Amino acid sequence: MANKATGTHTTNSGGGAVQIAGSAELHMHDGNPEISGNIAVFRGGGLRVRNGSSAQVTIDNGTISGNEAQDGGGISVEAGTLKLNGGQISGNTCVSYGGGVFLSNMSSAAEIKEVIISDNTSNKHGGGVYLYSGTLNLTGGQIRGNVAVRNGSGTGFGGGIFTYDNTCF
Repeated sequence: MANKATGTHTTNSGGGAVQIAGSAELHMHDGNPEISGNIAVFRGGGLRVRNGSSAQVTIDNGTISGNEAQDGGGISVEAGTLKLNGGQISGNTCVSYGGGVFLSNMSSAAEIKEVIISDNTSNKHGGGVYLYSGTLNLTGGQIRGNVAVRNGSGTGFGGGIFTYDNTCF
């Protein structure tokens, strides 16, 4: 059976499909997990790990697609640990930072291995990935076709990846 969180769910805070706080652990790995078609007014259209948490999120061969939010159209991780192994993050949109992925103040390095990050859009910076104050380890995968448009003026930064005060390998 597949893990899916899909539909037209809209939340006024964050985590259109899934929001995690505290010391929770989320492991999605059986049956090609999918989080798609969700909207969050604040952060994490598909998935949000709230600021101040020590949560651990691991997704294997998942699809995060077609989600929308203010920051982190697909995924927003503001603390805790993120590990993505395989799969894709595609077709997500955000109003500000991180069309596909928004990472901020990570307590440990985020790990993204063999993931395709494609066709995501940010209306400011970081079409594919926005990284603020933390470390991101990228291994394999592809980052392609992402767009940062800066409120439609065409002057956004980091169509693929935007980093600020951090490290990206």
